[in-house]
Amino acid sequence: MEEELEKLPEATGHKLAEKYPVRLPVWWGRYGLTKSETEGIVGVTGKNVMIRHFKVYSKGGILKNTYGLLEKLLQKVMRAPNVLRRPLYEMNSLLWELSDGHRTFSEICVVLDSVFQEDIAPVQERTAMSIKKFESLGMMFMLDSEFEDEWETNPGFDMTGKLPEPEESLELEWD
Repeated sequence: MEEELEKLPEATGHKLAEKYPVRLPVWWGRYGLTKSETEGIVGVTGKNVMIRHFKVYSKGGILKNTYGLLEKLLQKVMRAPNVLRRPLYEMNSLLWELSDGHRTFSEICVVLDSVFQEDIAPVQERTAMSIKKFESLGMMFMLDSEFEDEWETNPGFDMTGKLPEPEESLELEWD
C-alpha cells in the first residue's frame, strides 16, 4: 500500500516535512478491532492505542508545590489511581503507530490522508498539532534524521519497571 501512495504537495512543503517523529519509551498497548483501511501498512495494526503512565504532580514555585501537595492529598483521600490511562482514538492511534522514527512527517501525512481523507483535512496542520501535543506530554520527539533504535518504542515496554500489569477488563494487547 505504501508504494501506491502519491506525495501530498502541502505535506512535502511543510516545515516538518523531512523530520522523523518517534515515540518515546512509554507503555502503550492496542485494543479494539483492526481497521481494514490500514491493511498492508508495515508496523500498523489499525487498532486503537492506549498509553499508560504514572500521575505526575505539579512542581516548582510555592503555588505549584502547594497545588501538587493538595492534588496528592486528594488522590489519597479519594483513592484515585496513580496510573493514568490515555486512550487514543482512530486518527491519533494511527499517528502513534506510524511514528516509529523511520517515516518522515510527509510520509505519515500521506498515509493519514489516504485513510481518513476529508475527515483529517487539512492533514499537515492536524498532524503537526497532534505531534506537538504528544511532545508537550513527553511522549514523542521529532528527529532530524531517521531513528537508529536508540531506545525501545514497542508496545508493552515500561522503562520504570514499576507500572503494574493492566487490568484484564481493558483487553489490551502489547506483545
